[in-house]
Amino acid sequence: LELAQERLNEAQQQQVKQRQRIHASGLPKGLQGLEWGEMRTEMERAEVIEAVQEWIYRGGGFFLHSARPGPGKTRLAATACWHMLTHGFETPTFVQSSVLFTKANADFSSDGRREAERILLGSGPLFLDDLGKESNSQLTRQLLQACLDERLENEQHIFITSNMTAPQLGAHHGDWLASRLARFRHFRLPGPDMRLPV
Repeated sequence: LELAQERLNEAQQQQVKQRQRIHASGLPKGLQGLEWGEMRTEMERAEVIEAVQEWIYRGGGFFLHSARPGPGKTRLAATACWHMLTHGFETPTFVQSSVLFTKANADFSSDGRREAERILLGSGPLFLDDLGKESNSQLTRQLLQACLDERLENEQHIFITSNMTAPQLGAHHGDWLASRLARFRHFRLPGPDMRLPV
């Protein structure tokens, strides 16, 4: 009976730790629990999904873009993030680029700015969703460059989604960004807007 209670306590502690990991990741509740089988698997999309699965175990940079909103970039990034959360990887951070850099450009003493700087200047896997929607202030460029340099130099996981191509992002933030993104694996996610009724 004591052994059974001990195992129950251990299981409960593991559940608490996992909930804390999920909360710390910032992954929105609506994107939690996504599995690979839920992604549409037409041939072109299957190749992209396989590349994302490979990236999880290799690390480095992954750049996923599309010509239009809605084919499932965010869902695919969230699925990869959930896989990392549930398979023993270092706790990843999932964040919308516009939200992150709005906080980064806030008052120097604000909690939001400190949080943004911790994410951008820290380490660990990072999912930066919808790059290109943020302001292109000098501070944004400085923090984004520091973030990419740190993670690329140390071959850490960084996954970026965008509705822009690398050259378009370079025009938005500067040629330095296109240069950094050249060191990422690049994939375009095809398909219609999944948010619209079929």
